[in-house]
Amino acid sequence: MTRCEEGRFDDSRRLLSQALVHYRARGDLFGAASALYQLGNVYLNLRQPEDARPLLVEALQTARKAEAESLVPHIDYALGVASLELGDFAGARDRLSRALFAARRDGDASRQAAALSVLFRTAAKAGDRASAKRYLEEGLTIAVEIRETPRVLKLLIYLAEAWLAAGVRLRDAERLLRLALSQSEVAHWARELAEDLLST
Repeated sequence: MTRCEEGRFDDSRRLLSQALVHYRARGDLFGAASALYQLGNVYLNLRQPEDARPLLVEALQTARKAEAESLVPHIDYALGVASLELGDFAGARDRLSRALFAARRDGDASRQAAALSVLFRTAAKAGDRASAKRYLEEGLTIAVEIRETPRVLKLLIYLAEAWLAAGVRLRDAERLLRLALSQSEVAHWARELAEDLLST
């Protein structure tokens, strides 16, 4: 991560922390839940899931108290990502499945593709090949249909990661990673993961 990116996240963290204090002082549960959720996402982007998860748990509790049902699926997704990064595969799968259910209910294809991509990564890391294959196929199909290139690239990086972890198709994995890195639309976090995988 560059100094510029670090500075941007530091600014976001400071502003969101100030907003959280303000919302709490006013008794604004919806505002507090939103600030906690966004603050959790900042820590996820900083690759600090151990700091993100408690904030997201509190965000979920606060959103439910506020009856802010529109926020809950987004928090579930972020909690799933944090749980995966901490090695809690069961917890990740539970939260991501909830996020996927809500996305399907709402007819939101982008959120469906997002949940499926992280469910694929979770299942692959847990060694559940059958589920991983199903999540990958559906996630790629949706992401391609809606032309969400950054999501397609993330899925390809996660597929390469799974091949490398299993010790199979190593050259194909390297090709996928180099292909993803050559694309300008690859997300910042996914780019870091691809670079890390290539360097190991």
